Amino acid sequence: MLKFYCSIAIGGAIGVCSRFFLSKNIGVLANGFPLSTIIINIIGCFLAGFVVHYFSYKLTIPLFLQAGITIGFLGGLTTFSAFALEIFLLIEKKQWGIGLSYFMLSNLCSFLSVYFGITCGRKIY
Repeated sequence: MLKFYCSIAIGGAIGVCSRFFLSKNIGVLANGFPLSTIIINIIGCFLAGFVVHYFSYKLTIPLFLQAGITIGFLGGLTTFSAFALEIFLLIEKKQWGIGLSYFMLSNLCSFLSVYFGITCGRKIY
C-alpha cells in the first residue's frame, strides 16, 4: 500500500508543478477569461481518456504506477478546484457572460477531450 501512496504523491507533485508552469506561461485573456485553466483541463482530460484506455487494453504496468499517473499526475495537473473558484469569482464580480461561457466551454471541451483521448487510444493501440 505504501507504493500506492508514494506513487500518487510523486505523480501529484509532478502534475502540480506542471500545472503551475503552464499557468504561468499561458496566462489569462485581457477580459479576465482564465485561458490557462481551461487549456490545462482540456489537456488533462484528453490524457485521462487516452491513458485509461491504454492501461485498460494495451499496457500492463503495476497498479501502483497506474495510480501514480492517473490519480497523482493527472489529478495534480487538472484544476477543477481552481475552475470552480474562478467561476465563483467571475459571478461575484457580476461577469455573468464570462462565467457562464467559461463553465459551458470547460465542461463541453473536457468531455470531448476525454472522448477524443479514448478514440485516439483505440486507433493507435
